Amino acid sequence: MVGKDNHPRMTVKPRNHPRTRWLWFKVGGRAIANSPRGCPTKFEIEVTWFILQHTLTRKHRFLYLGNHFNYGSKVLSITTKVVVQQAVFTPVFNTYFFGMQAILTGQPPSGIVARIRHAVPESMVNSLKLWPAVTAFSFAFILPQYRFMFSGIFAVCWQTYLSFLNRREEKSSTLVEEI
Repeated sequence: MVGKDNHPRMTVKPRNHPRTRWLWFKVGGRAIANSPRGCPTKFEIEVTWFILQHTLTRKHRFLYLGNHFNYGSKVLSITTKVVVQQAVFTPVFNTYFFGMQAILTGQPPSGIVARIRHAVPESMVNSLKLWPAVTAFSFAFILPQYRFMFSGIFAVCWQTYLSFLNRREEKSSTLVEEI
């Protein structure tokens, strides 16, 4: 079928939707963390969908960075974009991710704060090992319309890591509560 702009319409099948893929990597993160259940429950799937619906997407972050901080020097522009990504977007996204996971799984306020306090610093340190290089390479060599797809390759592994870290923190908070 051809749309108004004479381009074939592309439909995204549910199994190929980015959020569906993220859910499967959440399952992978749980398997890596040796979850006794193996697969997420229906409630956990709903929690995941809620979080994904309310998260500033990677696409919007790259669009924002691509449209701002453009200076005469390409090196200065890319460096500024990397710093803004790491200093602003990373702490906000990671705090939101771990906080919402804790809230939606029924943690009390002290548990939410503890999850954020333990998981966010570690995730930010590990973020420095991956995202500055991906962001710099993306803005230096990838055309704007393909940056989202390029970063998506790395985001799949990153989301699996965040799910693993969240599960580990969840298990450690359960052990503390039992003691």
